[in-house]
Amino acid sequence: EINMTPDLRRKDISPETKQDSLDILRAEVAKQLGYGEEGDKFENFESFTCSEEELKNYIFGTLSQLNLGNDNERIDHLNVIKGELTDVDEIIDALTYTGFESVELHGYLNLYFIEFRKSAVVIIPVEIDPDCLIVYIEPLADSPEYIRNIFKQKKQPITDLRNIPGIKSASDLIQNEKDLDI
Repeated sequence: EINMTPDLRRKDISPETKQDSLDILRAEVAKQLGYGEEGDKFENFESFTCSEEELKNYIFGTLSQLNLGNDNERIDHLNVIKGELTDVDEIIDALTYTGFESVELHGYLNLYFIEFRKSAVVIIPVEIDPDCLIVYIEPLADSPEYIRNIFKQKKQPITDLRNIPGIKSASDLIQNEKDLDI
């Protein structure tokens, strides 16, 4: 059985070209996280010569470990969160909002949030073909509410440890010590 699916990957794309795309993303994330004032207009669109899988690996693997600032003002210990839109209306809204309305719809749209202290950016990648990714990026504070809500939902579970079985609060432990007459 011969697989006749054409290989759409463009042979002319070198690893350096991919790296250049990712370096541009890194610079943009740094700018928006660390130095952006509210209302700043950023280069919200970048066209990348890599797949979404490669972008995801870069965000979670490399980018999250880097210091995006400088020695005087470090931007590091980044928290990376992946979310997705699955509601068709919200996907269409998001694609329209980001200017991608002509893109073919899939059942979901991935979002990547990069958080640093009190600020965060959202990255919305849309894969045009296996080697062309258009990325929309903006400060989360400027995003529509349904996108901010996904970020909040994804962050939620960490805050309330009481619901995790086996985790005791300090007050429970103090109660037990009284029982023991220590």
